[in-house]
Amino acid sequence: MFESTLQSVLFIVGVVIILALVAVAGFLHWQLHLRKKRDALLLAEQEAKISKNREDAINSLRIIGKSYMAEQVELGEASIRVSNLMDYLSLTESQRAPYRVFDEVNAKIKHIPILQAWKDLPAKEKRAHLKAIYRAENEYKDFARDAAKSLASFEIVEATFYSA
Repeated sequence: MFESTLQSVLFIVGVVIILALVAVAGFLHWQLHLRKKRDALLLAEQEAKISKNREDAINSLRIIGKSYMAEQVELGEASIRVSNLMDYLSLTESQRAPYRVFDEVNAKIKHIPILQAWKDLPAKEKRAHLKAIYRAENEYKDFARDAAKSLASFEIVEATFYSA
């Protein structure tokens, strides 16, 4: 009788342990489900934000192109902005090629201080930097008009690969 009672107790303890393990496994499975759902939502939000930021950068490029054409912005400033936006968009060399003039002007003037550093420069240094900016702008202005015209309707053309 003692043996049968012990077996019954052990059986009940075993069943309770198994039920507890099933409950823990179910709880962990539910937590995993919630985490996957949350991660998918976060990923979708991040992708939407990245997509919006890319579209904003593309629109900014168009605005800069139009502003340069309307002589509302100088070539130097346009070049800095265009180069930085194209870097942000991670454009390939072939996508960037029609706008190379902006990269070249930017390369010639990127050493020049901006914002507060510009304000802190002595007048003589500012004049020297302004001369460098004007030289670069005059050297590239004819090429920049064509590039800005194209930039005003900028679209990213993705490479497509066809399979047979």
